[in-house]
Amino acid sequence: MAIFDMRGQQVTYQWNISGDAYFGTVENKVAVVQDLDRLRADRRRERAQVMAAQNGEAVEQVGERLFAQGLRWFEQEHVNVLAEQAWANGIEDWEQVRRLAGNLVVFFQLRSQWSAWEASHLLALEATQQAGDRQGEGITLKNLGHLHKARGAKERAVSFWREALTKLHPDSPEYRKVEGLLGGEE
Repeated sequence: MAIFDMRGQQVTYQWNISGDAYFGTVENKVAVVQDLDRLRADRRRERAQVMAAQNGEAVEQVGERLFAQGLRWFEQEHVNVLAEQAWANGIEDWEQVRRLAGNLVVFFQLRSQWSAWEASHLLALEATQQAGDRQGEGITLKNLGHLHKARGAKERAVSFWREALTKLHPDSPEYRKVEGLLGGEE
């Protein structure tokens, strides 16, 4: 599928099964990713509208129902997801270790599972360092900052966020998010 980003640069990309986009070399991938995120949000909204019409419910109810279903799934399967993360670590699949930890953040936060959150992210931090993935390391540090803020340890959170800025690419959306977090905490 060909699209044009905000500057008129043509970019060809494909969606994979998990909803991630893959695209070739472009001048500013960050801007293209932001454009694709907006497209992905539009697609989710359209699907929710179709589901709402099919089931005779409000769009908000569809979102709440799907969220509750997802949360129930995580409650049943999070132990297996953590086991998958440990297995990925054992075979040195560093990217999978990081992604699994990141995918569990919302669940851990909603359920106040601080120890599991910290353990999964410390493993992910080690994995990103092993892989030399500075961006992934920065994202993991950002998430650890969120953990400590949720626990009430704001100084520790700020420390993680400051370290995250040293790893994240300055043009990335994640860098701007961390700057925003620091602006509200310092």
